[in-house]
Amino acid sequence: MPLWFGILIVIAIACLFVWYIYPDRASSPSFLRKYMAISWVIIRRVVCFSAAILGLFIIYIVLASNEEITLKLIFTLVISLVLLSGFVFIGIVGFAKDESMLDLYKRIKKKYGLRW
Repeated sequence: MPLWFGILIVIAIACLFVWYIYPDRASSPSFLRKYMAISWVIIRRVVCFSAAILGLFIIYIVLASNEEITLKLIFTLVISLVLLSGFVFIGIVGFAKDESMLDLYKRIKKKYGLRW
């Protein structure tokens, strides 16, 4: 199986998860929808926090190198910090296109009874 096809399958599964657990879709969630919402939050957090840890590792490698401080080094650190903070925020709250991410997160927490 080609790599692009595997990536396409993962993206399609992620989109189906998000569509299925969207809070405006139905009035009361079934057991399956609640289970899928919880699993989606766990998967999202594992992936985003792993990416954040990778960003910390990149920052450590850059700072531990014995290179002199250059514009390239500063640019790498700034980009790593921005991506790291973005991954942590998306890992905790999620991502919404049309509304406030915090509002959507609160609605999903309320509908599916998530404590975290």
